[in-house]
Amino acid sequence: MSNLIQLHFYLKTPKAYQSGTIPIYFRITIHGKRVEFSLNRKCEPSK
Repeated sequence: MSNLIQLHFYLKTPKAYQSGTIPIYFRITIHGKRVEFSLNRKCEPSK
């Protein structure tokens, strides 16, 4: 039996974003079921 697991780290831009840091989010998908949460860290979008 094989397990399909996907991990994604991404920046989630707020709707009213002007400039500055953006929160980093993490999404894990196991067999099509997703869970997404914030890592409580921020990053410059240019990096």
